[in-house]
Amino acid sequence: MTQPRIFKDSVQPPATEGVEYQNMQEDHCKAILGVRRGPWGLQMVCGKPRCLDVSGSRSSYCTDHLMMYTNQPRRA
Repeated sequence: MTQPRIFKDSVQPPATEGVEYQNMQEDHCKAILGVRRGPWGLQMVCGKPRCLDVSGSRSSYCTDHLMMYTNQPRRA
């Protein structure tokens, strides 16, 4: 299985902070975090650079969230 690629021109925010939903840019991961901040109390999104999935299509998520959302859990 091919690993997703990250766009090199993306600016990555700090891993723990995320980005306010209204400040999300086109190349930011759209995974919603369980945190609300800012004056409007909006949900925070991941904000890491988006990647390409294994078929070469641009994903809405960063590598971590794409793997989390698309891989089935392994059974023991």
